[in-house]
Amino acid sequence: MDLPALAPKIAPGMALVGLPAYLETGGAPTVTDGGDTPFGPLSITATRSVTVAWDDGFGSTTGPHAGSGGPHPGGDITWEYGRSGPRDVAVTQTWTATWSVGGASGTFTGRGTTSTLFGFPVEEVQAVRNR
Repeated sequence: MDLPALAPKIAPGMALVGLPAYLETGGAPTVTDGGDTPFGPLSITATRSVTVAWDDGFGSTTGPHAGSGGPHPGGDITWEYGRSGPRDVAVTQTWTATWSVGGASGTFTGRGTTSTLFGFPVEEVQAVRNR
């Protein structure tokens, strides 16, 4: 069973200090497969969770998240940066698969991959008022 690869992005390709950055993970969060076997029908459902290391100091890892994130304003995987500079945002997906065949069933856990947005730009904008 092929599992979808991560394709994380944070639109528009940068973040601003003090405003939420919305992560989109790419790929489906649930995959199903199955077929007939000599022991009866096989059914497999794999579900992923996502953990994000935002690279913004101590405590900046979030998750596990069940969804795929999404764009502004409705995404459910967000982070508000506290300082500017390039960040290495590491997104890790971990899969849990349940299966059943011919009256037997079980669970596989722990298969995971990480994809990193290296040098993701976080900028700070300050208003200047002329008197």
